[in-house]
Order: sequence, then structure tokens, then C-alpha cells
Amino acid sequence: MDADRAGYITYDSDREELVGHTRAGATVWKEKKTFPVETHCTETCPNAVFSTTHEMSPDVAGSRIVWRTGKATRKVTSLKDPNVNVYWSPAPGRWVGSTSKGMVSNLEGASRRNSFEKNSVNAQGRLAADRSMLTVSSRREGRSAKWSTLVLDLKSPSAEPREVPEKLPGPVGCISTERRSVITLGKNSGEYRISDGSLVRRIPGFVSDCSTQDDDIVVGSYSLGAGGTTQRIRLLGESSKDVSPVRSGRGEAQLGVFKNCGIHVSAGRVHTFKGNSRSLVTKVRAVDALTLPDGTLYAATPTGKADVFRVKDGPDSCLVEPA
Repeated sequence: MDADRAGYITYDSDREELVGHTRAGATVWKEKKTFPVETHCTETCPNAVFSTTHEMSPDVAGSRIVWRTGKATRKVTSLKDPNVNVYWSPAPGRWVGSTSKGMVSNLEGASRRNSFEKNSVNAQGRLAADRSMLTVSSRREGRSAKWSTLVLDLKSPSAEPREVPEKLPGPVGCISTERRSVITLGKNSGEYRISDGSLVRRIPGFVSDCSTQDDDIVVGSYSLGAGGTTQRIRLLGESSKDVSPVRSGRGEAQLGVFKNCGIHVSAGRVHTFKGNSRSLVTKVRAVDALTLPDGTLYAATPTGKADVFRVKDGPDSCLVEPA
């Protein structure tokens, strides 16, 4: 799911449909029988770019990038490389993404590849919530291998990406442009400075997902058991000592944070929590939720559409109200 103030995009895995909606819920475009690896808004949603790889779509020899603009405009670019994933595209034909070996882009009519070492594999990208920065992480082969990271400032996308000097213990999970840092996923996770790769703080436990907004960070670890997926979620404040108690939940929905309010979906409801206060179970029903940097919250429903709300910061709790 991706969204901005103008609209949103959803994917129905059962129907194999990718759909672009206006903020009010009207369907603008629909792609049937597609298996996108990455889907993102372009200049404004529901205009979108999505990419498919040979692994997900064996009938395609390489990779395919598709742009949807308005109700009828559809542009397709086919690539020989079977592993191209696109994370950012301001307009059809201009994009930045990853291959299995590093970062790849096509801007101003010029293609560019920035590769890691020869023994690097499993490159994966992350886009900052405000869409101003992109990272691509790649693991060096070997059981104890660390991850190399390329960083691209999307305010100047034609500039050369910069490699973080120090190797990180895991791939980048989320980017804090306010703090100029990244959170790594996996075990031995932590917050690291983008400038030099130095450690800001350790994060206890395994990190499966994270989200940032200004100085606030929410991290979660997910474990699969007989009763489904269990979530363990906590807020990290500006100080390394500012860590909230662990909250528990069920499901695999993405995490959100806004003005020191943690947001997640558990057992079909949107939950919020703040500092040391108890979690608040809202009346908002959802299978997933996406929180934007301005506090807009899209709550995805089983119907394939989303209801729009706004997160408000209260003195002791966080409220979710109709937008």
C-alpha cells in the first residue's frame, strides 16, 4: 500500500489486482493478474509506478516497469535484467531502483548503475517517508557478512549516490531524514548515522519492521506461532534512554508513527500508544494502515478500499478521528 494526500494504491493478493483510488475512494485505474514487487506513488497518487521481476512473473523474460497516470494512460518499460525493483519515480521514464548488485536509475535519458563488491547479493531499497532520500542495501556473501549501503539524495537525483563508509549489521529498514540516520533490520539492529555509519544506539531484540517521523521511531519484531503472527512493538524517542514499554499485538500490518504516537493494526483494529501510557484500541477497523508524515491515516479495509482518518496527539493518548 502507498498513499499521499490525494489518493492511495492497494493490492488484493487473492484477486491479484493492483488498484489506484482517489482519496474519496473512487477507482481510477486497475491492473489485473499482476504481481508487483514494489509499488509507489509518482508525482501524486493514485498516479503510480510498479515493478515486476522474472521471479514473480516467470512469463516475463526480464523485469518490467509500469506507470499508471490518470484513468487511461499506461506506459511500460521492459528490461533485460531480471531483478530490477523501482522505489522512486517522479514521472514516467524517470526512475531509481535496485538490481541484485546495487543501485540502478534512468534519469534525464541516461542510465546509470552503481554496483557493490562482486560478492554482494540480495540488494534491497528503502524510500524515506517524505520521499526525499533512498537507500539500497546489499549483503556480502558469507554467514557473518555485513551489509553495504548506498544513499541517494532525491532532491538531486542526478547526483552520484554515496556509500556509507561503515558496513552495517543488517539492511536499512527505515530512514530518519530529521535525524540523518537509518534503522537496520534483523538481529544486532541499531540506529546508525548516514554520514559515517557510526552507531547512535543499539536496539534490543530482533527488528522486523520500523517507521520514522521527525525524531520519533517505532520498531517491531514479528514471530510466527500456532496462533498466527505475534507483534512486539516499542517507541524510541530522541534519547537512547527514551524507550517505551513493549506493546503486543497480532498480525503483520505495517507500523506508523506521528508526533510520538505509535500506530499499528492488531486483530482487525487500529491501535495507538504513547510513551508509558496504555495502548488505545480505536473503533477503526482495518487489515492494514498507512500513516503519512502529516498525520493522515489510511485504514485499508477487507473491501479493497481505505477509510481516511487523522492522528491527533493528546496529553496522555493518541486519537484517531475522521479526516
